[in-house]
Amino acid sequence: MKNSILPVIGMLVFAACSSPKYTYHFDTYDYNSGRKTSVASTEVSSPETVSPLLIDETTLAADVQSEPVIASERKPAAGVLDRNALVAKVKSMSTEEKKELKQDLKNFVKELKKAKKEAKNGQGVEGTKAWDHDLKMAAIFGVVAILLTAFYGISPVFWILGLISLVIAVVFFIQWLSRQ
Repeated sequence: MKNSILPVIGMLVFAACSSPKYTYHFDTYDYNSGRKTSVASTEVSSPETVSPLLIDETTLAADVQSEPVIASERKPAAGVLDRNALVAKVKSMSTEEKKELKQDLKNFVKELKKAKKEAKNGQGVEGTKAWDHDLKMAAIFGVVAILLTAFYGISPVFWILGLISLVIAVVFFIQWLSRQ
């Protein structure tokens, strides 16, 4: 029996003492790699070190005869308001019309808020703060499980009861998640 355990212990010792496969070298990272370098600080390579496959700046020339590319004016999609037209329309309104527009916008926002509250089935803020029954039971059984497993030193019965209550807590939690 001792002869079959010795190689296993030896492999565990060698595995524990081996260096990790992936290590990070803090001294080799260049922390300034993301910063832009200025043109004056860049080093110009000497003609002896330049590869013959690289193109010189003198061989590159811009085509002066071609026309510049102008971005086409973007049109709004159907159903989307054009911002410039809307701004022009608001600027052309009188002060009374602007006041009416503000009042209409305020009323519209109030109606939206009211509809949103009604969509919550009349629960309001108090209804959203309340816990579901299954979530409440999962939390209770979870706390009981932690307390019972903490009393394992007194008797192993507490540990068994703690595991049972943990399983019950997980069941209630899964039921709550399945309804969400």
